[in-house]
Amino acid sequence: MRQPPPDAPPRLGLAERARQSLQELRAALREDPVAALSLSLIGALILMSYALARGPTESLFLKSFGPEALPGLWLEVGVAAALLVALYNRALARFTLPQLFQGSFALSALTLAPLLWGGLLPAWLLAEGSVEVLGLSFPYGRAVWLRLWCDLYIVLLIEVYWSLANLYFPLRAARALYGWLCAAGTLGSVAGNLLVNRAAQSWGTEGLIASCLPTFALMSLCALPLTRAFNARHAPPPAAAPAHGAGLLSGLRVVFGSPQLTWILWLVLLSQVTVTFIEYQYSGYLKLAYPDANDRTAVQGLVYLVVDAGALVMQVSTGLVLAALGTGRTLVGIPLTLGLLSLSALVASPFVAVAAVRSASKFLTYSIFKSAKELLYVPLSYDEKTQGKAVIDILVYRQSKIIASALLLGLTAGGVALAQVGWLAALGLAAWTWASVALWRVLRAR
Repeated sequence: MRQPPPDAPPRLGLAERARQSLQELRAALREDPVAALSLSLIGALILMSYALARGPTESLFLKSFGPEALPGLWLEVGVAAALLVALYNRALARFTLPQLFQGSFALSALTLAPLLWGGLLPAWLLAEGSVEVLGLSFPYGRAVWLRLWCDLYIVLLIEVYWSLANLYFPLRAARALYGWLCAAGTLGSVAGNLLVNRAAQSWGTEGLIASCLPTFALMSLCALPLTRAFNARHAPPPAAAPAHGAGLLSGLRVVFGSPQLTWILWLVLLSQVTVTFIEYQYSGYLKLAYPDANDRTAVQGLVYLVVDAGALVMQVSTGLVLAALGTGRTLVGIPLTLGLLSLSALVASPFVAVAAVRSASKFLTYSIFKSAKELLYVPLSYDEKTQGKAVIDILVYRQSKIIASALLLGLTAGGVALAQVGWLAALGLAAWTWASVALWRVLRAR
């Protein structure tokens, strides 16, 4: 059964909306503290495990292949993501979301262990090398499998995590809680990064990756009370055949059969392409402004500190912002805010202006954008918030970065300057705003 639309325009004053948001948060915590605590702990553990795996797997890959192999790896990730969506949508027809959650923990551990201890797999599968196709190098081997594992396990866990939350919580509770769930994930990521920094020498790169295994066991334990609470609620029949079938094509039919999902797809695609343009421009101006590697490292530490602090502030404020503005206005406001920040180039150096836009794009997408986007799925049908969501948040999210990277590779090969990439980012912000406004209209029409 569909729920009311998530974007009723605010009719109260700002103070009243803030007070109402806090009341909704207290009510959600009182009504279901077990589910809120379980999801908070699981979210923290998921991003902690990713922090433990991301840097070390990137380090192993660069040691074996170097940065010139990255474009080929990106294409391999895109193909693997399409396969993951197809398998995931088929699994939705046979298992409940809690079962898929537990299965994803087990699958993540069972696929990692053989890659860490190579005696469990044939030597030819782990042998490293590359194949040249049309001038592009496609790497293969153990380091590639670890990078693919890292990219795919995290999207699988996060996809099931948010699908479960969207199906479990009613809209009012979701609006109050989602920012805090994102904050829990950020704290877990910070803890994982601190552990990597302190234990890299003593544990070693592969030891840090292996430390993900205990986190999967802890996630499984934390999910047990959540599973009991979920099964006690009015969940859809888990083994019922999806109305559109199963697999990647069925997921695409679900997306393009729903106006709201179609515009969410455009929103995700355009936002991620634009953020990639901004990231590229930031890296270029950082290198120009700070030629010395040690100086760049120091500045990077400061920028990431701003991103982490900004993300935490925005995450705990998400409920207030959504209560004050509504989901549609919030989504429109994010690219407009980034566009206004880009005007700081008129009064500041190019690096400072781009660093401000890049930092804001990071902490806004990690907080308010993520929560607002997840709220869009809450009122939808079961197929829309599972199969359709998987296509958008696994496949399109990954492919958008590949599209942006391919555009940038072509532009840089043609000698395009950083300033011209800035105009491309501005065009991306305009397109992002257009998709947000169109989605807002769909929400109001509902």
